[in-house]
Amino acid sequence: MKYLATTQACCDWLLGKPNLIEKLCEALSFEDNIADFDAGVFREGVFRIAASGSKSILSFWNVDYLSGTGEEAWGFLRADKPFGISQRPDISGEIFERWLQVTNLRLQSLLVEGAWIHRAHSNGAHTCLSGRGSLARQTNIAYVEKNVEAQASAQRAILCVGPGFEFAPLTEYALAEAEHIDELVRSANLMINESGNPSLGPDKLRDLRAAINPYVTTAPEGSELENVEAAVGSQLLPKADKAKGKNLTYRDWISHGSPLTDVQSRILLSDAILKHPIRIVGPAGSGKTLLMQLLALRQLEIAQSKNRSIRVLYMVHNEAMAQMVRGRFDILQGAGVLEDEKRELLVTTLAAYAQSEIEIDVASVIDSDAHDAKAFQLEAVEEALARTIESTALSADDSAVKEIAKNDPLLVPVLARLVMNEISTVIKGHGLVNDRRRYVQSERNLSRFHGILNEKDRGLIFDCYLEYNKYVFEGYEVLDTDDIAISLLGRLKTPVWDLKRKTKAFDFVFVDETQLFNENERRIFSLLTRGVAAHIPIVLALDAAQDIHAQSIAGMAAIGIPDILNESLASIHRSTRSIIQLAFFVIQRSTNLFGVDFPDFTLDSKSVQSENHNLAEKPYLFKVPLGESLGEVVASTAVSLRRKKVRQICVVVHAEVYWEQTIAALKKEELPLIEITQRGQKIDLSGPYVAVGRPEHIGGQEFDAVIIVGLEQGTVPPQSIGNEALSGAIEQQVIREIYLSVTRARFQVLFILSTQAAPTAIIQSALQAGLIAQK
Repeated sequence: MKYLATTQACCDWLLGKPNLIEKLCEALSFEDNIADFDAGVFREGVFRIAASGSKSILSFWNVDYLSGTGEEAWGFLRADKPFGISQRPDISGEIFERWLQVTNLRLQSLLVEGAWIHRAHSNGAHTCLSGRGSLARQTNIAYVEKNVEAQASAQRAILCVGPGFEFAPLTEYALAEAEHIDELVRSANLMINESGNPSLGPDKLRDLRAAINPYVTTAPEGSELENVEAAVGSQLLPKADKAKGKNLTYRDWISHGSPLTDVQSRILLSDAILKHPIRIVGPAGSGKTLLMQLLALRQLEIAQSKNRSIRVLYMVHNEAMAQMVRGRFDILQGAGVLEDEKRELLVTTLAAYAQSEIEIDVASVIDSDAHDAKAFQLEAVEEALARTIESTALSADDSAVKEIAKNDPLLVPVLARLVMNEISTVIKGHGLVNDRRRYVQSERNLSRFHGILNEKDRGLIFDCYLEYNKYVFEGYEVLDTDDIAISLLGRLKTPVWDLKRKTKAFDFVFVDETQLFNENERRIFSLLTRGVAAHIPIVLALDAAQDIHAQSIAGMAAIGIPDILNESLASIHRSTRSIIQLAFFVIQRSTNLFGVDFPDFTLDSKSVQSENHNLAEKPYLFKVPLGESLGEVVASTAVSLRRKKVRQICVVVHAEVYWEQTIAALKKEELPLIEITQRGQKIDLSGPYVAVGRPEHIGGQEFDAVIIVGLEQGTVPPQSIGNEALSGAIEQQVIREIYLSVTRARFQVLFILSTQAAPTAIIQSALQAGLIAQK
């Protein structure tokens, strides 16, 4: 190893944590430890350590403090001789800390401390004392700064060497090393972007994990959660009492013998929310929403017992979900209502709150419901993109975007989703709506998508934005969801809001299904709190695997929620073990999700449906017999399942080409059919039914059986044309769609393919692994 590397934001996070800095320095100093990184990436919560492909750089960073653009401000430290930290193990800790300090200050263009005896040398290098203490003060480190051109952007970087006694050889060596900065930055950025490498086992670097743990999770050893006595059971309700569980009140859930898991009860009964922001992560069906609601009610109960006023905000993505959550809160409160004149619980969507706060009438927005508004936005972007591609004078050779659209029209909807995100978070989010040149010729990557586009394609994307804006803003004279979010964000960053914040904002903010909110929207959350606490009193529920379109966005600290700690719910309460194993197999293929911090929910066998249930079957796949239509086979399969007493069935259509025939065949059978058109849609659970929907709409639902249609090679995902970045985005979307569909099922998952089709690669792999049977 020749260099250590970290980001400016990670330095800022580490400083002030002396024990963690000490353990990190020790872990990076031992050759035996360094050899471990040949096997994979160190992951502990949001903290990462990885080695470059050549093993010459060992880089570490905090995921929450990344910009989301794929390019960061990097600092490097020479590790080996002649002027590396390894030559002075007696003061390596002091040198390591000083490197973090210098990197943090200089990458923010701040002056180093005068007490460090800074010197600027005529050759362009700088020096300062190596660190604290009598030994370290006898030597110096040298550093060189540089603006690095990375792809189409410019980013500042710094490289430090030392220690050394004499200035001349030390600074000359620093200048020689500075020639490598450009390549070092490219390698370091690549390590962040290639986050799908295997994880080091939890037995590796245990002392470092123990030091990191208190800063990344709410339940480390010795934390406030450790001593909470939970008067609850660790099992689910018996299956016969499953429906009864939906009618339990808050008092029932916190009483002795409650069906809450030990982890859920520890989170609920602790006061962690009074000390730091919390992010509750876990797979579909792990009870995140229930826990969020109980946490909100607990704060109301505490305020009621102390006769204090309190305002609690519970934020959801769309109105259907808001209605469902309000109904659930009514049940949970029961007769012991916790709301009154002094205690308010507001369940709302961000769109509704924004429209009220900035006083926009309904006629001025695309749609008052965020789901419908974003669906309209995507349709408008797709049409604008098609018109822009058609009218542009660029050839397919000049434009990767035009080449993609020309060679495979099935990829245009995926491309439209990327463009929609680019319009939302970059062109609008960075205030570039009237500045084409700054977007097209930006020296910095404004997003990962922006970074893979050449100037001609960036121009095409900006022209698409203009076409979209003309259609929506000028044609319909309405605002889209991002216009509203950015307008609200502007309102919340004024002195007027600072004056009103203590009375109009909220004591606690809960955000359910955070993965559904884009970066513009997430930047609002922290500003909705009163701003009087030392931390942001916010709880976010998040399952990144259900973020189908998975755009890379800034970390939580980068958008205003620093020092957020994780709590993981590892158990799925919904599905049989064979379904859980299949879901985990699928999500493991996601390159930017899987790691030791993403819970292996196959390990907990206590909280899942029994494989011995009379409806339970191993997931299986079959093909449509020769001469029969796929739609008719799907319908007849649904009828067969109903005859076997499977009451609640969902058909999930992954390939648009099969949508119409599937709907027509199901209607022909005169089944009690429900078409799911948006996430969180309310369904009458009192009787049997067959539901049909697309993957993006079925989140928040659960069914006895799920029939999955269209996962065929060349169809899902569609064939790409060799554009690596776009191919990766499509593949990740398909993985999440499959995961989402599989995790809706309690007892059965069926895959139906057309007669001559082969299953898509990930399903073929699951077949070979024995996780899916073939009939």
